[in-house]
Amino acid sequence: MPNKSNKLLITSIISIFSLLTISLTSSLFISVPDHDLSFNMNAKPDDPIKTIYFISQSWWNVDTANTYVYEFKSGSSTNNGSWPGNSTNWVMNFVDGRKLWKFELDTSKFDYFIFSRRTEDNQDGNAQTSNLAYEVGINCYNLGSECWYNGSYPASTTKGTWTWNDEENNDGYFTQIN
Repeated sequence: MPNKSNKLLITSIISIFSLLTISLTSSLFISVPDHDLSFNMNAKPDDPIKTIYFISQSWWNVDTANTYVYEFKSGSSTNNGSWPGNSTNWVMNFVDGRKLWKFELDTSKFDYFIFSRRTEDNQDGNAQTSNLAYEVGINCYNLGSECWYNGSYPASTTKGTWTWNDEENNDGYFTQIN
């Protein structure tokens, strides 16, 4: 014969489940009054392809300069080709002379990259960043100090996030992360 405490426990559990609405599709969604919980039943590993943005300053952009990116894996000889790597994709111009560029980083292959300035005819533009390590949550590097690279003094960058309000109309913003 069940005792009183078992009856109370069973009654309490039934009361809780009577408040739940459960629907099963490709996701599990549980609705509890004043709380929504959802679980992705088909979760896939994080996509290794990341869009990385680069904001170049007006001094970088003189003489119709382009931005290239050299990607590599630390501790190995794996890279995306010979220096200076590949051209990044121009996204938009800012009114103050800065430009926004982007490239796709395959984090399963590369964990570091370097942005370099190239002239219109792909000659060395004498400016580059230091080795930049991919960091989860960071998708944008904002070029800082003016520096013509001499092998020991690369241009500085601040890291952060690029967020689109409206990508179609080039409306977005950079948020610095320390």
